[in-house]
Amino acid sequence: MKIVFRTDASRKIGSGHVMRCLTLAKALKKEGAKCKFICRDKKINFIEKIKKNGFEVILLPTFKQAKKIQRNKDTGPTYSDWIGVSWREDAKQTINALSKEKIDWLIIDHYGIEKQWQKKLRPFT
Repeated sequence: MKIVFRTDASRKIGSGHVMRCLTLAKALKKEGAKCKFICRDKKINFIEKIKKNGFEVILLPTFKQAKKIQRNKDTGPTYSDWIGVSWREDAKQTINALSKEKIDWLIIDHYGIEKQWQKKLRPFT
């Protein structure tokens, strides 16, 4: 079984997302699953921790490299700001990171990833 985790960690997001996914990945690995992570390369992340636990990590571009999303001045920052790019751009980058590989499960632990992102990725799982 091939499983990919899409999660991030940063000062705003915290480490709980990555730690939950890492715990689940370890349990699934014991059952024979092949797990890897797709994460955005942020200043604070747990990439090395994930790698030290034996999992491949595919890095999406940093905020500086990625296109910035347009923020609504009236509403201020939202969870979608945490992803660092528009949901469409993140979905496109994630699809590219999958390298057209068919996976069994795509596990998402991220406040910035919503229903429309999930619908876009559904054909790849």
